[in-house]
Amino acid sequence: MSIPKIIIQSWKTKDIDKEFRSIRGHKVNLSHWTKELRDNNPDFEYKFFDDGEVVEFIKTNYPEYLDLFNELGHGMNWDFFRYLAIYKYGGFYFDIDMEINCSLSSLTEGHTAIFPKEWEDSGLSILKEQNLLFLVGQYAFAATPKHPFIKQIIDNIIDPVFEADTWRDFEAQCGRGTKNFFRTAAVLVSQSYITYLKSANPEITILEPTPQFDSQQFGNYGAHWAIGSWK
Repeated sequence: MSIPKIIIQSWKTKDIDKEFRSIRGHKVNLSHWTKELRDNNPDFEYKFFDDGEVVEFIKTNYPEYLDLFNELGHGMNWDFFRYLAIYKYGGFYFDIDMEINCSLSSLTEGHTAIFPKEWEDSGLSILKEQNLLFLVGQYAFAATPKHPFIKQIIDNIIDPVFEADTWRDFEAQCGRGTKNFFRTAAVLVSQSYITYLKSANPEITILEPTPQFDSQQFGNYGAHWAIGSWK
């Protein structure tokens, strides 16, 4: 089964042409990245959800998760949304600050799930003790509809895999926002990856960093600018 030619993104409002961020001393309009993504992939269906549409998506397709979605709050609910959207539709999810400068068509065949290697060395003993050295990113990923790995991630959010004391210890060291990584973001996805590799047919492609993009990237397909819009 091929990964559908669908691109999914979300933002607070649809007025992203009014949103600017400072990147390396330069003001960048967020719509620049979304336009570049679409221009390089004209044969892909583009689905954009603002905050209200995200809530409607949950109410319509996954009403059983609405309470959890609301309880998560502070960016974690939007993480939850991205997994649910890809689980339903399949396709590619990209954070709004992903710069994709080429066609994604070559990734739609021969893969069922694609995730980036965010960091070669996660620096996290909780993952290294399970023989996973790198960190799996979730700012950009793709999968076929109803892929079991995406379901694994969703299940691990519904039934948390980390005790609160675990992320609290890291939050004390690293500051606000650490909970997100353990509850719904990269650390949670990495732990889900460890679990999923034990299954019978773990079909996941990990895109390696390249000399051009050495970390927090999507292979050689694009760059993640990590503006931290969820904070």
